[in-house]
Amino acid sequence: MLVDNQVMRITITGLSHRTAPVGLRERFAFDADPAQALQELRRCDGVHGAVILSTCNRVELVTLEEAPAAGKSGSASFLGQWFGIPEAEYIDYIYRLHDDQAVRHLFRVAAGLDSMVLGEAQILGQVRRAYLSSQEAGTSGGHLCRLFERALETGKRVRTSTTIGRHAGTVPHAAVDLTKTVFRSLEGRTAAVLGRGEAGQMAAQRLQRAGVSRLLVVNRCLEAAERFAASVGGEPRLFDEELSFLHDVDLLLCCSRTPYPVVGVEAMRPIAQQRGERLLLVIDISVPRGVDTAVGSLDNVLRYDIDDLQARMEEASLEHAAAVAQATDLVENETTAFSDWCTARRRGSVARTRPARATETDAVEAG
Repeated sequence: MLVDNQVMRITITGLSHRTAPVGLRERFAFDADPAQALQELRRCDGVHGAVILSTCNRVELVTLEEAPAAGKSGSASFLGQWFGIPEAEYIDYIYRLHDDQAVRHLFRVAAGLDSMVLGEAQILGQVRRAYLSSQEAGTSGGHLCRLFERALETGKRVRTSTTIGRHAGTVPHAAVDLTKTVFRSLEGRTAAVLGRGEAGQMAAQRLQRAGVSRLLVVNRCLEAAERFAASVGGEPRLFDEELSFLHDVDLLLCCSRTPYPVVGVEAMRPIAQQRGERLLLVIDISVPRGVDTAVGSLDNVLRYDIDDLQARMEEASLEHAAAVAQATDLVENETTAFSDWCTARRRGSVARTRPARATETDAVEAG
């Protein structure tokens, strides 16, 4: 790919639920506002544009950078340097995709074909926010703008022209559906949602539709919990270090945004003992995880995290093979169209330089 007379490559560097366990992915989770990281990535040798996509299932750097022959290090080592993680700890889990492979991958992501939940409803909005963040930070333009505009359009087309949209779900929805394998019904059950972001909103709404008898929404700020409760028809609870809100809860769904576990095993231990034989189901869909993994070792506490949902979601995806094939064909066509656009741009760039060289040659010959 020739951009401004330089050889460039669209590159994706990342980890996802397909290549790395949540214990590793959570160490690479970017802040909600990645402006500083975007600026640092843009300053890497040979990088001319950058977008960061960070979700519960993936972290991906989408860059426009000089080809390796230019001798630049580019984005290859940025993740390890930014998070202070030695390369040896993640090198076996990371992928690097270039040009058509990278384009195809991004289009598949936007279409929900690479999600844990087939056709995931959230991912298109997450791709859009990542693109807008890069624009606000001034780190994307030209080819990357075109790339993300086409990715967003591809995602929309897949959802409107195939049946992928009919099967679309979200991780919070999948988490609530998992409760059906433990409890026959949520009627008569009390559920608590910890975290009031988009995932928490979806989880709370799904729990209400699933027939939960009581819904507690928990936050460190009581006023915030009250606002959240009013929006989803729940009861506000103040988060405390002793986890007292869990005494009468059958299901805890954690969607926290903190960079460390907020539900620890030592705080949970006396709660589990006081509950006796009553089962507590804990589903943690936070990345980084919000519930200490050791909580699952306590008697009568059953704990799942986002990776535990993956096998269930992959089984469900197999039921929709025809829709996946149709969506895959659409993505392939869009990938080819984008490649053709890049080729036309390259030829146009070359053509614009030729008249000047030809004129100089003619002038020498005429002299």
